[in-house]
Amino acid sequence: MTGYNNEDIIRYADGEMDATEAARFEATMQQDPALAAALRHYREVKAILAQRLPPDAQLDALKATLKQQRSRYFNTPSKVVSIRKYLIGAAAAAAILIAVLVIRHSPEKDFLQQYSTTMEVSAERGNNNDTLLLRAASLFNHKAYTQAVSLLDSCLQTDSTNAQALYYRGLAGIYTTSPAQGIADLEKTFAGESVFKYDAAFYLAVHYAQRHQTDSAASWINKIPAEAAAYEKAQTLKKQLK
Repeated sequence: MTGYNNEDIIRYADGEMDATEAARFEATMQQDPALAAALRHYREVKAILAQRLPPDAQLDALKATLKQQRSRYFNTPSKVVSIRKYLIGAAAAAAILIAVLVIRHSPEKDFLQQYSTTMEVSAERGNNNDTLLLRAASLFNHKAYTQAVSLLDSCLQTDSTNAQALYYRGLAGIYTTSPAQGIADLEKTFAGESVFKYDAAFYLAVHYAQRHQTDSAASWINKIPAEAAAYEKAQTLKKQLK
């Protein structure tokens, strides 16, 4: 790279040369394949880093890293260092930033989505409450949880002892933006002795896991005995809390 070092390559690529100096650089590059290759390598790595780093404060950290690399390798104008060596140093430092960003921008675990279920009912059409349950199930299974809660309210107004309606109203409730009533319904279901008892405990654990309240989630998981149908998935959830 006759007459130019890596600092010059970076200054040219970053538009820091004036028009006259840039013209001389371009003329030399036409006759010097090594200089052209070095410029190409620098631009390739810079483009890769730009694609991987989102435009936020972390980018300032990357720029600081590149600046530090410049001062390390180019502390005197006459020093010439392989552009590959420079880029390896800069890219290695930037890789740490990229790893942090990947973790930071990774989507959070959506436990409610992962453990979503369907509402299964055994009912006969013609009976008013059974008809409401069937309609509620259709809404629930189409993720229209707020509307499902409304129909299940009607079921419970007619028959307050309907454990199925209570459980599914609680389950639908924790999928809405106001889960307090759903939590209360699931806690009431767990306090009873219906077949939904431990499923209610499991979905209370899911609710708290979704909200990063791991102690509360673990507490509800620990209430589920090994013989319960919900035990295996509860243990899977427990591992995910760590």
